[in-house]
Amino acid sequence: AWPGPARPLLVDDFIIREGQTIGLTGPNGSGKSSFFAALAGLGPERAGALRWFGQGQAKPADLVGRVGFLSQNPERQFFNETVREEVSFVLHRQNRPAGEAVGLADKWLGRLGLGPAAGQRPQELSFGQQHLLGLAMILASEPALLVLDEPFTGLDDGWRAYLKPFLSRGWPDYQPAVLILGHDEPAGLELDEIWRFQEGRVVTGQSASLSRPVAAIAEKRPPKRRFGYPGQYQPGHSRLHGCSPAWKFILMTLLASAAILTRSPWISLGVGLITAGLAASAGLAGAVFRDFKLLLLPVPLMVLFYCLRFSFDWSVVAEALAIGGRLIAAGLPFLLLQRSTDPERLQKSLKRFLSARNAFLLAAGAKIAPLIFRETLALAGLQRLRGARLYCKKIFRKEVINDWLMAFCLPLIIRVLELADQMSVIARLRGLEGNPAAPIHAQSGPQAPGEE
Repeated sequence: AWPGPARPLLVDDFIIREGQTIGLTGPNGSGKSSFFAALAGLGPERAGALRWFGQGQAKPADLVGRVGFLSQNPERQFFNETVREEVSFVLHRQNRPAGEAVGLADKWLGRLGLGPAAGQRPQELSFGQQHLLGLAMILASEPALLVLDEPFTGLDDGWRAYLKPFLSRGWPDYQPAVLILGHDEPAGLELDEIWRFQEGRVVTGQSASLSRPVAAIAEKRPPKRRFGYPGQYQPGHSRLHGCSPAWKFILMTLLASAAILTRSPWISLGVGLITAGLAASAGLAGAVFRDFKLLLLPVPLMVLFYCLRFSFDWSVVAEALAIGGRLIAAGLPFLLLQRSTDPERLQKSLKRFLSARNAFLLAAGAKIAPLIFRETLALAGLQRLRGARLYCKKIFRKEVINDWLMAFCLPLIIRVLELADQMSVIARLRGLEGNPAAPIHAQSGPQAPGEE
């Protein structure tokens, strides 16, 4: 996570060179994962220039097969039917011959002990095996640089000992540059350099004099204003921030209802202007505008589904766009509510008007929404780095539609269902739902011998 609510991550000039192995350590919240996100193009605003392979800045499509990013939760990217297909996906997107793609996939699955599971579904693997599968997904294309965020998560001592020599000096037929992120200096790894993060700053050691640069950050500029992740609460001292969360919730609900229940575009426009005025008065115009751009992303998909359901007549397309416009106008007030309201205060305030269960669900939704926004951006970025064609401008092409549905929508739906299930468990633990005849405090574990 970013270190603090408004503190930027400050990284001086650095260079990663061919064949170099670098360890990046630091406590929780020091900025390691934010640095990973910045390298992958997944994080918030970034100032400065990131050059790849000495050729300047690059788009995700230019890095496919050349840079491999392993996130802390690679299982959230799975969408193929088999383990082999998951690994060979990036190879097919590089237009490798089918035989070569399967051969490389099987080679790395074998090296990581997943050969017998090549025909299984990725979701059937254990947690540790899923992490090894995530590693195999990026190793299959044999990129020049590996960026690994907690690569030993879920692995037993045997697998850690097996992988460390290879991550230190590579395999006999493959020696990439490696950047390993972790809480502590990984024992047993031969590192050329160790970088330590502390309160958002990185201190580098002495670089080894190695080959040409693989990646470099330079051209420092003043950092841009940071709005945090989409939907993240932004503290402030405006009247809107100080207003009762319950009354804000009622006002935003009325505005959203006016936008979605009427067919007049003028009312939707009026709702948008009122929301923009309130955001400007609270100093949140920039943050809300950035979130508004994210609201536009689902519109092409919605129009596509609507036309597939009915027809591709211009009148149907116009109707779908009008519905999308009303939904966007209805979403704007709730974006402002999230940006200007602490979820804890919202829950306490709503308890005066709603049941404890409904207040909890609304407040939990306000907390989960920024997380979903953040993971949505991360998922799209990581899948693009695997070669998924997640383009908005070419949304109506068949191959692009397939990637949006399979590589993006499917993993995202699974993640939303997981979060909803977690929210349900928390509500039950708090006694807010469940069977009244069997309260949760009365539930017990295995019975002692002799108990009926």
